[in-house]
Amino acid sequence: MSTFHALNLDLDDEQLEAEEHSRELQIEESFEIYQTALSQLKLKQFEEADLTFQKLFEKDVLKPDKWGFYRHTSPTLNKLRYLAHRNRGMYYYTYIIDNYSKLDSVEVINDILKVVEHLIESIQHSEADTTVTNLLYDIFCAFKSKKLQRSILEYELSRDENQLLFMGRKEKFILPQLRNIIQQYMTLLTGLEGIHEDFPLSKYILGNSITGNGHSVKNSVLGKIEHMKTEDEQTMNELDVTEVSLKELSWEAIFDSIQENIPKCKISNLLQKTLDPYHEVEDPIEGIRIIIEDNDNIAQKGNEARENNDIVVSEDKPTIKNTTDATETKEQPSQRKRSLDSGDSHKTIQRSSKRFRERDSTTDIVHDSTLNNHKDFLDEWQRLIEVFDLKLPTYLNDFSLVFSSSDSGSPKVYNDLFDCLKSWNSWHTDIFMQKDSHTGTRSDHGTNVDEDILALNNFLVPTVSENLIADTMIKPEPLPLSELTEFVSTVNQWKPHFHEFRFRALSYLLTSSVQEEQRLIIKYKWSQHLFKTMERIMLGMESNLINFVDSNNDPSLSLSVLEILVNMLGYLYSKILTKENTGQKVSDLKQQKAKVEKKIKHWANLCEYFTAADNQYNVLFQWIKYWFLQYTTTISDPNLTKPLEVIKEEFSRSGIRAYMSYPNYDYIPELSASSIENQLRKIAIIKDIAVINKPSNEGNVASKLHVIKSLQSVLLQSLDDAYNKDYLKLDAEMVSFIKNSSFTLKLKLWDLLFSFYCIQSDEELIIQTFFHILKFLIGTLNSDDYMATTDKARHQLLLTVFVNIDRLTAQVTEILSKNEWSEIQLPPKNDYLNILKDTFLLFYPILCFESLASIDLALTSIFQKAIKSTTKMKNLIVNIVTLFIYFYCIKPINNSKELYHHSTSELITCFHNLLGSFTFCDAADGAFLSLSQNLLCQRYDEISFVQMKQVLWCNYHISIAGDNTTQEHTTTAKLMDKNIAIPLGAYLIKLRYGDQNPLLMKANRSALKQVLDSILESIGHVSNLQPFLFIRNKHLLDEYLQRPITTQLVKSAFRGIPLQIMKKINTELQPAIDSGIFYVACLQSFHMYMSRKKLMQARPSELDPIISNLGTDLIYGSNRPETWFLLGRCFSLIVEDDLTWTSDKLSVPEKKRTTAFTQKKAVLCYMNAISLHYSRSTSTREDKEISLMFLKALGTELMNGFFPPMEQLCFIDKGSGNVLKLSEDGNLVEGVSIDRHYISSFNVIQAMLLCFRTSITLSTELKVTQDKWQSTEWFLYYHIGKILFKNSMKGDIKRAYENILIACSLTSNSSTAKELPIEPHYTLLSMCHSFLRNHIFDPEAVFGIICQDKQFFNQDTAFWELDNCTENGNSKVVIYRKLIQLLRYLLSVDKKKWFHKPRFMIAQILFEEFGDKEGALIEMDNLISLKNTTKTLVNIWKPSSERPGMHFLYTYKYIMFYLKILASMEDFLSIGQVIRKVRRFGSGMVSSNDALESATSLFITIIGKKLEVDLEKYVDLCLTSIPYQEFIKVCPIIVENFSTGKYNSTWLEGIDLSWQLKKGTAGITYDNCCLAIFFNKFFMSLAAEKGIDTLNSETITIQTKEQTQQTEPSPSVSSTDNQEGLVMKPNQTKKRISKKDVFDKIKILVDVIEKNSTQ
Repeated sequence: MSTFHALNLDLDDEQLEAEEHSRELQIEESFEIYQTALSQLKLKQFEEADLTFQKLFEKDVLKPDKWGFYRHTSPTLNKLRYLAHRNRGMYYYTYIIDNYSKLDSVEVINDILKVVEHLIESIQHSEADTTVTNLLYDIFCAFKSKKLQRSILEYELSRDENQLLFMGRKEKFILPQLRNIIQQYMTLLTGLEGIHEDFPLSKYILGNSITGNGHSVKNSVLGKIEHMKTEDEQTMNELDVTEVSLKELSWEAIFDSIQENIPKCKISNLLQKTLDPYHEVEDPIEGIRIIIEDNDNIAQKGNEARENNDIVVSEDKPTIKNTTDATETKEQPSQRKRSLDSGDSHKTIQRSSKRFRERDSTTDIVHDSTLNNHKDFLDEWQRLIEVFDLKLPTYLNDFSLVFSSSDSGSPKVYNDLFDCLKSWNSWHTDIFMQKDSHTGTRSDHGTNVDEDILALNNFLVPTVSENLIADTMIKPEPLPLSELTEFVSTVNQWKPHFHEFRFRALSYLLTSSVQEEQRLIIKYKWSQHLFKTMERIMLGMESNLINFVDSNNDPSLSLSVLEILVNMLGYLYSKILTKENTGQKVSDLKQQKAKVEKKIKHWANLCEYFTAADNQYNVLFQWIKYWFLQYTTTISDPNLTKPLEVIKEEFSRSGIRAYMSYPNYDYIPELSASSIENQLRKIAIIKDIAVINKPSNEGNVASKLHVIKSLQSVLLQSLDDAYNKDYLKLDAEMVSFIKNSSFTLKLKLWDLLFSFYCIQSDEELIIQTFFHILKFLIGTLNSDDYMATTDKARHQLLLTVFVNIDRLTAQVTEILSKNEWSEIQLPPKNDYLNILKDTFLLFYPILCFESLASIDLALTSIFQKAIKSTTKMKNLIVNIVTLFIYFYCIKPINNSKELYHHSTSELITCFHNLLGSFTFCDAADGAFLSLSQNLLCQRYDEISFVQMKQVLWCNYHISIAGDNTTQEHTTTAKLMDKNIAIPLGAYLIKLRYGDQNPLLMKANRSALKQVLDSILESIGHVSNLQPFLFIRNKHLLDEYLQRPITTQLVKSAFRGIPLQIMKKINTELQPAIDSGIFYVACLQSFHMYMSRKKLMQARPSELDPIISNLGTDLIYGSNRPETWFLLGRCFSLIVEDDLTWTSDKLSVPEKKRTTAFTQKKAVLCYMNAISLHYSRSTSTREDKEISLMFLKALGTELMNGFFPPMEQLCFIDKGSGNVLKLSEDGNLVEGVSIDRHYISSFNVIQAMLLCFRTSITLSTELKVTQDKWQSTEWFLYYHIGKILFKNSMKGDIKRAYENILIACSLTSNSSTAKELPIEPHYTLLSMCHSFLRNHIFDPEAVFGIICQDKQFFNQDTAFWELDNCTENGNSKVVIYRKLIQLLRYLLSVDKKKWFHKPRFMIAQILFEEFGDKEGALIEMDNLISLKNTTKTLVNIWKPSSERPGMHFLYTYKYIMFYLKILASMEDFLSIGQVIRKVRRFGSGMVSSNDALESATSLFITIIGKKLEVDLEKYVDLCLTSIPYQEFIKVCPIIVENFSTGKYNSTWLEGIDLSWQLKKGTAGITYDNCCLAIFFNKFFMSLAAEKGIDTLNSETITIQTKEQTQQTEPSPSVSSTDNQEGLVMKPNQTKKRISKKDVFDKIKILVDVIEKNSTQ
């Protein structure tokens, strides 16, 4: 719809007019309300007036929008709004004046503000009158607002009427009221100093000396407001002093008060922000006064209290300790930086020890299965290591007492470890989970030079205060009270601002004064709490401090701030190292460090200005600068030593004081002359040592080797004083440095050696250095220095040692694992096993503690409490166990390994049981399991195999079928490596099968399937990128499998001439081929497939990986006949599956050829297996069994391919169609390549007979037991008999039934078989039936043949007599009856009810020999299901001895015979049912189209015979002769008068069936059947009955006969009286009946029939 409208037409005019009218009415109403309110106000009716005013302001014309604007305006509206707001303000003012005594101050102020609000609003709408301006002026005067007073006066003076008075008038014409306003304005300006002599308004007041303040006296309300305003101004002008109450007089209390008055902020935020936290305070602190609550508390008590609480670690800055200072704690407590607390740890140890001391060691010993397991382990381990003269400590006899106290005889380290485990917390985790900060092996044996040099640089920091005690050292003292008292007095006197208060407090502590030459921060020892608080406050005002120092030139303050920032930088530096070692994120810390560095550079630049004037100041500055460089650069930086050199020069030149203490800084050590020399010496030595990690291409190889030898000699001497090498001249400086160095630096130097050997890949030196380091670490824990340190220091050192042992053992284990655990040449005399034993015992208490925790409720499992840490512990323990087993196995006893092969398996079992009981035998990436598997694969005994099964489960979760000895340890399965899989597979095969052929072993055939499948999966698929031999062999294999089967090929196979030989490829996969891994794995999978096939659960796709792996085995040149045989069995099973389930592989020629090609592959594989087997020179019993197996398979496959259903298709080489070939004259001509046979049928039969006859000979030679013979070998004679019988050659018939009789006797004599085979007995009867029917033998001879098998047929004696029958001349009939009786006996002994051929033979004899149609039909009904609703037509299945696919042929044969019987009985209804079933049963038989076509032809023929008409001509005549009107008239009557009793039920079913068949067919096959039955049995009979004028049946029949004699059709007859009918004229036109018309009526009729049949 268009929205167009004319421009001159406004659609909203009426609406606007209505709104305007409504607004005018509202204005009038508002004025009335206003007058009412004004009257009430005059009468001082305040409540009524208030309600009226509220009602007035509810009007829309007086309401502004949300922005304060009015939508409509006009002079009238402005006037209304002005009056309303003016008088509303006057209302509030009048109300205040009258009710002043009743109102409080707040209500007065609120109402006065409402007065101002409404009066100001009124001025917006109109000019105010004098009353309004005077009232506003008086209110503004009361509030003392000069600005508002001036504004209202200028508003009054600027009014239009007043402007006119000023224009040209003299002062005598100014009204008194205006003169008063001018006076007020002049007075106001005079007070503001804004008036001068020539001011324009001065002339109006100078001549009239008006006195006073310019306005009348205020009333009491305004006077009170003015008084309140005056008091507020006085209060605001007074200084707001904040009283700080201190419980004690101490610097800690002073700085705590500062901290409490500003918002709390983390140090990280203080570094990020530049704003002072004081800026976030809500109310300013203008003055400070200090009050001491209790003057008796002196500062000393406060200091002591602070010192006692110093053990509390700040949340923002946790203390970081280093073990290098732990050994010197007692002797030099003042030199310790960030000391560890001993009191807290001591209390923890006391509590733990007390609980254990209270136990009665004789009565409370825990007797539990868990503890017994440990005892069994220790006893077994002791027995196994005695061969090396090793013994376990005696204190391990009862480990539950080992941790109780040192009185138990156990090392101190055991008690320390127990305490750590019992009280494990985040402190322990941070130490134990730190990453390796030392250099070591990488995965590629590489190293980072910069990282290593930086790591060396780290050791200068913690070791700087060692051995630097000067003679002039002064012990730090607590802060004195004098400075504090002076500070408090100064503050209380001046009451400074909070800013000044903070500045003064920092200045007192950080600067030097007249009384103190040195700064308090470096002269006295502060409490840690004071230092942390001061540091936080200093960071908050750092930006202001730098401006203050820059403007006041205070050098001491700047140096103090610089020292604090460098100390903080050191803390961040240490924190970053710690977190990087523990794998935590350090990005935030690095940002903070960068911020601190930036601040330090600003302060350092500021301090540079003061260095020239004071030498001592310069020394202190250079010392701080040196430590700044330590935390920001590496040791390779040339600027690092410059500050030290400057200090050294100043010391020698000026002779200033050579010692300076820094008692409050954790990361700035003391300054002295000896510390300078020590630092320079250490830097030089570390630079020399750093040469080790530099690349070798810099010409420093010689110097590097020299340093390595020197360093190794010095370290060995420090480890063993007896060690010395006279030929090596050691560097005295290096010797002194290393011997006097700390534990951490010595460990670092050992690691440099270890790292160097790892880079050089010198395994022997790696192992030797590894054991030297272990010896050094264990010795450290057993040293006196360790015993002398505090508990917490010992715990820290213990965990540090654990971390390094973990790192080293993991590296060595990785090296050995990469070398596939190969043996390493070691010195003949070594104590490696003893060292590893001691190392394991160092960690064994962890497992003991876990066991105690499981039975002692007072203990908590460490494995559950600290999962991350204990995971690392588990890896460490497993690595140590792995190394112990490795060196145990490579160190022969008396130079003979055979003496302890058995002990190796027991040792692995011993440790595996221990680790498995704690569910971490797979820790350390499965190192223990990998080594165990490697060692056990070398030992082929039952004990080793038991442990191997356990290792396989724990490592890969693979179990061997039938094994019930394996414990399911809780492990994580991992993928098997190729290098491990091949030796494992060879081991399992050799151990499982020994010297036996796997193909012949029957028991537990698939026990190793899961293991071998995993091995093949780990080996992986064979890549196409293979060497030439692989491609060649693959081509030869494919070419061989595509060969045609020739006579020469068969001859070569039986002569032992190999048909195909592959050369070995000799790649990494060749050992797996030679050991038979692929073959045995395929054999195991094949047996599993056969087991599943028996349960009908197998699929042919499961054979694809078997075929692929067998092909790989052949391509790699195994030339194993068993592999060829197994490959042929796979192809045979594929053929069997193709021919068993669906008939399309037989019905479709292309699919049948594909199946035949697969069958040919099977035959070729069997033939090559036989040729390779016969080519062997040996002929043992096992070889004969293999030959028997091969010959049976080949003979059976030749039979399956030669006889139906395959019909020799596998022996035919398919032609390639059109080809080009040379003619006789040498020209290229087009030809056709036809299919051809390369082997004759005779030769195929002879090959089959040779296979079975040779098999019989071999079976006889093998002397197979009677049971086995009878149950398995009868089919050899059975197949020979069938082959000879089918060959039908003269002389073969007798041999055929003789072989069948032998087979029958073998099956009949069997007494152990669960089910007797009946195939030979049926075949014998089938042969006899053929002999009788074809007159090959006389009946008596045939019966004589049958009598030879009477042992099987359980019949009486009279059955086997033919005397009476022969005399009567009916012997043949009698024999047929006896055959039927014997066939029924066969059916009775068939337990599975699968055997169907006897029943068919019975039906065949009854129908053909006796003419018993009903009897034959009854027998066939047992095979054919015609009445059921399923699509199954023939209920037969394939017996095991039957050739694949034969059941589809039998199905076709039975259906055709069944149709023959039905046709002889003219049962077209049953034939129709067969047609319907065959349509749905097409995949269950062969030649289904032929069967369907034959059944259809019989159906149509029988219906025409029953109706006695020619269906086609009869229907055509009915359609052309019957008038359409009569047809329309009769058909409805058929349906209306329908009754089942009126018609024959056969024809009712017949038309229904014909109609259903027609609907199920696309063509017109069944059209005539439907139409003929309809016209003949329904239409004509009803038309004759009703006397309707139409043709009757006889007429149609006569005309039909006439048409058969004439070439042209005769005219139609249309008379009911004349039986010969009336001839219609050719030009006579009428409407002809169509088939569609008739079919519509038939459909209605069929529906009625079906409806009545269901009722």
